[in-house]
Amino acid sequence: MAELLKEKLYPHYRSTILISATLTVGRKFDYFANQIGASEGWIFSDIPSHFNYKQAALLLIPRNLPHPTAPTAQQQLAKIIEEAIGTLGGKTLALFTSYNSLDTVYNLIAPRLKERGINVLGQGISGGRNKIFKNFIEAPEKSALLGTGSFWEALDLPGAALSCVIINKLPFDPPSDPIFKMRSGLFADAFNEYAVPRAILKFKQGFGRLIGDEQDRGIIILLDKRLETMDYGRTFLDSLPEISIVQPEIEELGETMRKFLAAPAPSLY
Repeated sequence: MAELLKEKLYPHYRSTILISATLTVGRKFDYFANQIGASEGWIFSDIPSHFNYKQAALLLIPRNLPHPTAPTAQQQLAKIIEEAIGTLGGKTLALFTSYNSLDTVYNLIAPRLKERGINVLGQGISGGRNKIFKNFIEAPEKSALLGTGSFWEALDLPGAALSCVIINKLPFDPPSDPIFKMRSGLFADAFNEYAVPRAILKFKQGFGRLIGDEQDRGIIILLDKRLETMDYGRTFLDSLPEISIVQPEIEELGETMRKFLAAPAPSLY
């Protein structure tokens, strides 16, 4: 992309402004600058959000999570997702990195939650993106969305429709993806210089589904143990806006959620 921009864009304008909410990795522009071929003289500015995330949102990372590759990981995480959705009665978006894990969790939780009057909408199971999005918006207070792919980005839900975003797994590209494999070959340290930054930017996009309006308030739940056990986990968290983080026991998750959402809403500015 850098060579294309240098040839087709930059020479034709006296100045170029590039804007996005997800350009930095760990508060730094290094990855983005490399991708766009930034040269000496470029000015980078990280403009703080006007939302007070520390008051508007709560980040929950339950203790004693299973490792993503553990044989029963999806079953254990499905119980946590079911608890979160059941606590709220709906108004939840759960993001997955593959259709396989989405399908597994859907089949485990949808029948039980249906008995409680909660409609679980699974991408590719209950319909395509547009259909399940429409169904969710019609009755968010008793619905939950399970999505992957495009649901991580460019999905705008009105504040009253969404109270919780669950991230099932850190969104690393699958190593078998041919384009990812080809581009990885351009880096001396492909994992840290390419795989981690790409995953962090997508992670930030998923995080951004929750707060998009001055009145929005809600909870993010992260269910990947690697945030605690791997060195790069700190970089993922440092890439988010300043936010309150709580690590409850799994058994205390529902009560922690209820207390936060029941508290008087503070100023979000």
